[in-house]
Amino acid sequence: MVDFSGIKNVGILGGGQLARMLAEAARNLGLTPWVLTGSQGDPAGQVGARLEKGDWKSAQDLQKFLPLVDLVAFESEFVPVETLRAALEEVSRRPRVLPGLDLMARLADKLEQKKILQDLGIDSAGHLALESGADPGAWMEEVKRRFPGGWVLKWARLGYDGKGTWISGGARPGDEMEFCRRALERGVGLFAERKVDFRRELAVVGFAGAGGRAPGHFPLVVSRQTDGICHWVFGPATALGVDEGLQRKAAGYVEKLAKGLGLPGCFAVEMFETEGGGLLVNELAPRVHNTGHYSLDACATSQFENHWRGLLDLDFGAVAPAPFFGMLNLVAPPRARVADPAPVPPEPPRGGRLYWYGKRECRPGRKMGHVNFTARSLEEFEGLRRSFEDYDARWRRLCVEGG
Repeated sequence: MVDFSGIKNVGILGGGQLARMLAEAARNLGLTPWVLTGSQGDPAGQVGARLEKGDWKSAQDLQKFLPLVDLVAFESEFVPVETLRAALEEVSRRPRVLPGLDLMARLADKLEQKKILQDLGIDSAGHLALESGADPGAWMEEVKRRFPGGWVLKWARLGYDGKGTWISGGARPGDEMEFCRRALERGVGLFAERKVDFRRELAVVGFAGAGGRAPGHFPLVVSRQTDGICHWVFGPATALGVDEGLQRKAAGYVEKLAKGLGLPGCFAVEMFETEGGGLLVNELAPRVHNTGHYSLDACATSQFENHWRGLLDLDFGAVAPAPFFGMLNLVAPPRARVADPAPVPPEPPRGGRLYWYGKRECRPGRKMGHVNFTARSLEEFEGLRRSFEDYDARWRRLCVEGG
């Protein structure tokens, strides 16, 4: 049994919206949150966390930050593992780092995720990796032969919110080779997946204690993407027509991942419900996740609080959800003006709660905030959903037209 007593100061590498909400949850648990980020004006620097100004990719800045805290958590899986490992060797007072660096390195690589899923017996789409030194043109021809119904090219690292992904059938001929070239220039692994004919995109946020102990999960949700970015989340999925069997299957995936990897804290599993009624895992995230933001209002305990509870091996808070709920991401549209300061959205319709991240600059594709709502009936839920569709349209016009 790991002894987590005496932990008071918890550090977060990163200063964005996830770090902001993690810092608030830590403070509510009586912990003292510290963030390593570039400016007091960053989202996490605005909520009373103790700030160490610096770059979490810098060994020198990490060496200053690490002795200040008892435990280090991550906002993102894009962790400079070797830099952090070297910094830990240079400090006399070393904090615990969770999840562990070896595990974070594996989960930051989507090809490693594929191997993990295969080893744990979790279903995902078939894939074909570009081997080191292989000819990309010949590989691309093999991809087309292997996946005649369509394919998705992915960078193994550095891809998020639609970046680092190329989907066949919608781009100009030849664009796939440019996509491959950019990956190779960056030294990023490359693979192709079979394009999945899916009915819906689903997600679940799981959680576990130290070493994957006592895994549990928030409800299965439906997620909707716009331009590769999560735009809406609705749930519980089973109250909106998703079969109960898929909820049980997703729960099984959570347990396999938590126990098989010894993964502590919250983690997200993004999935496809196939046209045939199957459930394929798309990607994993070893951290709190956009598809779990609804938990701030729809559940007694948020994903942010349960993340700390998992890292500290405490009992988890209750996660039974409201009968119906939704989350709208306020994402600046492709034609948004680059503006500083960003236009603040109007007050949401009655029944909604706005979480504004305090980012100074508005630019296309940037997540500026989100809105949660809950409902007691399907009729109320549908009415709120329509109201928030109108609200989202007004917000997007504001980003384009200014005001």
